[in-house]
Amino acid sequence: MRKVKQEDGWEVHEILDPNQIKRITKYFHKRKRAPRIELKDKISQQLAGYALIEKDLWNVLVWLEEIDELYLEERRNSPQISPDRKTYC
Repeated sequence: MRKVKQEDGWEVHEILDPNQIKRITKYFHKRKRAPRIELKDKISQQLAGYALIEKDLWNVLVWLEEIDELYLEERRNSPQISPDRKTYC
């Protein structure tokens, strides 16, 4: 079980059930269990889809920054040919 404390008295308990191979999430506000309502209408499903797309795009940005850092580090360590011939002749 993992407990995550958030702002304003919110706490999330994540429980992995090995028998059913699923995750159970319980929400608490100031130590009182909060009601959970599952939304299945079209607008809710669309919003969930957009949230997943946004998460994927943020992951892409993080990976691109990581790739840029690796590429810059590799370029710093490799020999370079300078276009400034007066300085390096």
